[in-house]
Amino acid sequence: MLAGPVVSAKDGATYVGTTAGLVHKLGVDGRFLWSYNVRGAVVGRLALGSAGLVYAATANARLWALLPGGTALWVHRSSTAPVTGVILRTHRTGKTGAERRTSLHFGGADEHLHSVADNGTARWRAPMFSPISAGPAPAPDGALVAATSDARVVFVRGVLARKSAKMAAVVIEAPVVDGDAVFVVAGERLVALDLHGNRRWHRDGVRFAPALFAGGMVVSEGNAVVWLDRAGSERRRFHVAHDISASVAVAASGEVFIPTRSGSLVVLDPRAGTMRSIRVGRAAVHAPVLDAARRRVLATSGDGVVAAFERSGDI
Repeated sequence: MLAGPVVSAKDGATYVGTTAGLVHKLGVDGRFLWSYNVRGAVVGRLALGSAGLVYAATANARLWALLPGGTALWVHRSSTAPVTGVILRTHRTGKTGAERRTSLHFGGADEHLHSVADNGTARWRAPMFSPISAGPAPAPDGALVAATSDARVVFVRGVLARKSAKMAAVVIEAPVVDGDAVFVVAGERLVALDLHGNRRWHRDGVRFAPALFAGGMVVSEGNAVVWLDRAGSERRRFHVAHDISASVAVAASGEVFIPTRSGSLVVLDPRAGTMRSIRVGRAAVHAPVLDAARRRVLATSGDGVVAAFERSGDI
């Protein structure tokens, strides 16, 4: 089984991790380039660094850094198994703060957030006091935003400094951070928070994390795709004759790419009011990824298919 793809902005290569413990790299044309055995099921999505490094968290308590050519640069042996994928954050170091370094972060089975330096050494771990259910996601003020199984969204600033917001249900998808706003889906409720955990608004019936675009967002409610403004007010909706399986993706052109449980990717053009269905696989499709530089949309399905579709318009 595959996690969702990640795409290199530099060369268009696609990387996927599998529960069989493999990291695959595919060329921009879909050609298989290499595979690396990380000896444990890959947890969550992979992460790509600015130097072309590929990072993978695995269920056997390892964090891998792979070089673009398909060899290991280092492996970090953690004290606990990751329960989330790894995310990257750039921070300032040195006496003047002029030097910028990248650190890696993941949620552990020991109920802590873990930070690892870009050379593979442990930096710190922060207690969450409950099993981690989603995240972390980096915020522009330096915080890490994660969710816990006691239905809290936690804002971590350093090892001990934190604030939290209580939700009506457990959040199981990574928070979406945009400027000074944080969006989470708790149960079937979309909640908008500020960076201190204060609630701005909520909307019921939303199943997956929102896809943001300039001025608003697109969410799914049942078998409908709904456009909201940043205040959560509905602007339009379209009904889809498919069972939606994950978050949608929105192109700059306005097209919406909708993953379904039947293995298809539905392309909705709201301007023309048209939809078309493209077969990806025979199992549920994960959240699609846009490659704007190459006018492509990429998707994976639960039965191990990786697909890329070219588009004629801007994305």
